Amino acid sequence: MADWSDPTMLRVWTSTQAIDHIRHQVAERYGLGDHQIEVNADFVGGGFGAKSVLSPDLVGAIELSRLARRPVRLVLDRREELTATGNRPGTRTDISILVADDGDIEAMVVDAESHAGVAVNGLYGALCMMVYDRSPRLAHDSDILTNAPPGAPFRGPGGPTYAWALEQAVDQAAHQLGWDPIELRQRWDGNEKRQALYRWARDLQVWRGRPVTGSQTRRFRRGVGVAAANWLYMHDPTTEIEVGVEDGRLVVTNATQDIGTGSKTLLARAVGRRRSKRRKPFETRSAPIWPPFPTARRSPPTEPATAAIASCA
Repeated sequence: MADWSDPTMLRVWTSTQAIDHIRHQVAERYGLGDHQIEVNADFVGGGFGAKSVLSPDLVGAIELSRLARRPVRLVLDRREELTATGNRPGTRTDISILVADDGDIEAMVVDAESHAGVAVNGLYGALCMMVYDRSPRLAHDSDILTNAPPGAPFRGPGGPTYAWALEQAVDQAAHQLGWDPIELRQRWDGNEKRQALYRWARDLQVWRGRPVTGSQTRRFRRGVGVAAANWLYMHDPTTEIEVGVEDGRLVVTNATQDIGTGSKTLLARAVGRRRSKRRKPFETRSAPIWPPFPTARRSPPTEPATAAIASCA
């Protein structure tokens, strides 16, 4: 939805993970200052990385509102939704792993094809390089272009896809070598934090009491699996948060939103740790104009938000 009734002020309501980023994109497209644009997105629901750019439906609403000088709400039907807003990219990934007789990993090669319509820059192979770093590794990514609409991130650009392919390969190696799948990952993965998770998981009764792989022959079978993954960590030093008091309530204002990752809960807890013993009613609020805040994806809303809260306190 867009309201450009006032030529000097554009207000939009959209399901976005990136309030500040969308404001900059709209400003650049229409030649406006950031202070002339208000982006509202209090509760977004699922985002999965795809709601981080200026989408065609929002552009359509803005254009119609500029012509009519009235608020315009644009709703896509099913066909338009599948055509204009991006599709989930497909991929084919071939993984080769060279394992020594003692179980150590000696080399890994990943060859990945991205099928994202007319979009490019698939990173499935590159993402596989974030784990199992105790070996020489080689990744090759290629894009297969088709006439389909451009792909859009689904739960991170390539995250589930790379993890699915890589972890299946590691499991297959464990089964063929007769190794415990967690123990093999411990040998191959040099990350200290994941090493702690491996040790914890190996001691769980549900893991120790799991059926032996391949021992079940019935139609319905039960088992316990394990997988490891990694993702990008980022810090945004420009993050700003405003803390004030309104009508006896402590209010935290920021340009982020909750996409199910608990961003507002994080802010509430960060403030709560620094409040006085005299408790006050508390509220977190998304700001449509100010202050700047990173996109609600990956790690940006977490660490910089806590640091900004500490500065405010």
